[in-house]
Amino acid sequence: FKNLKNTAAKVTLSASWATTSIPVPSIEKTGYNCSWNTADDGSGTTYTVGSSYSAANNSATEITLYAVCVASNLPFANQTLNGGTYGNAYTSNAFTGATGGTGEYTYTIVSGAPTGATINSTNRTISFPATTPAGTYNVEVQVEDDNSGATATAVMTIVIAPRALTITANDQSIAYGTAISTGVNQATASGLVSGHTLSSITLTPSTSEVGIGEKIVASAAVIKDGSNNTVTSNYEIVYVDGVLNISPKDVTATLVSCSNKTYDGTDSATCTFNLTGKVGNEDVDVTGTCTFADINTGTGKEITCSPLELTGEDAANYNLTNSSLSSSANITAKTLTITGKDQSLTYGESIATGTNQVTVNGLVSGDSLNSITLTASTSSVTNTGTITPSAAVIKKGSTTVTSNYSINYVAGALTIATKPISTINVSCNNKTYDGTNSATCTLSVPNKVGSDVVNV
Repeated sequence: FKNLKNTAAKVTLSASWATTSIPVPSIEKTGYNCSWNTADDGSGTTYTVGSSYSAANNSATEITLYAVCVASNLPFANQTLNGGTYGNAYTSNAFTGATGGTGEYTYTIVSGAPTGATINSTNRTISFPATTPAGTYNVEVQVEDDNSGATATAVMTIVIAPRALTITANDQSIAYGTAISTGVNQATASGLVSGHTLSSITLTPSTSEVGIGEKIVASAAVIKDGSNNTVTSNYEIVYVDGVLNISPKDVTATLVSCSNKTYDGTDSATCTFNLTGKVGNEDVDVTGTCTFADINTGTGKEITCSPLELTGEDAANYNLTNSSLSSSANITAKTLTITGKDQSLTYGESIATGTNQVTVNGLVSGDSLNSITLTASTSSVTNTGTITPSAAVIKKGSTTVTSNYSINYVAGALTIATKPISTINVSCNNKTYDGTNSATCTLSVPNKVGSDVVNV
């Protein structure tokens, strides 16, 4: 019997005295393992194909055998199929089907497949939708013989790889002390599935100091789909640094005040500054050379401070927007005391009048007494006379700077002693004898002073 379908088969074997052993006939049914049995339900004695029936004691006899066919096992091996990538619809290559059955099979997914997975029995392929999360899927597939009803299962391993995604931090140029922009619009994502968005990103500067070609480091991205579900794990993210340029922060210097001063022979001015725009309590300040318009006294005299410069450990982080400042202050006269030196004379002598006949207290460096007027209080003999200085001329080099001083004149003491008379001239007149010894003479002082009248 060959290619039995659904019709039951039986055979009657008759043994005679002459033939006591009869071969059991062959029987075939595709997809089944068949044998003969003395009972139609297979519960009797089994006779396999190729065996023989023997009559007992060489006597003639007859036996009826029934074909009993049991569906064959279906060899169906576990397999690893080609992989896919998240975000792309996936269809596997054809897996190796079952063998040993009738050749007409139906394949179904039992477990382990993602939502939306399908199987094609004709092509022996498995398909996943594009929304299938990345991961390894062990899909249990059952095969059923359409004719015998025999079944078997095998596991199909399918890997859906994460989708490659490149996130690049945008380049930024900022001023020192300014935070970088950190919104999702400050990064570019390349490789997102349609409908997915970059929901959040961490952007970190490599430094906060002034510098060119520094980095903005992207990390910790969160990706969401159109339903606001987080799908970050379905991506293999490569982060690319952005370029960060940090320029010095602009600061502006202002003048707080400039001090009045007393004339000192220089144009130097003392001013205090304020610096606006610096970050926190950083060590940065401003200095500058401040000068009056000239060295001379005056009210509301113009002061110019230039050049201005930044100082301090953090000065390199700043850019000074102004290089000079202007203000005004007063230069007041310096007190100068000129004292006449004491002199002792003999009546008729003149006082000494050179600049060495006074003492000067209060001259600034570089200035000198160029000339002075000394006036005696009397030319007569005295013990209480004075020598009064006046009309001083002060010069710095060849420039007269007298007006820059408030001069106090102090008189010196003057003593005039009497002038000694060491010689008296006598002129006597001749006379005619008159019987007396009287003579008429004229006495004069030859070293008298001027028109003084000195009688002897």
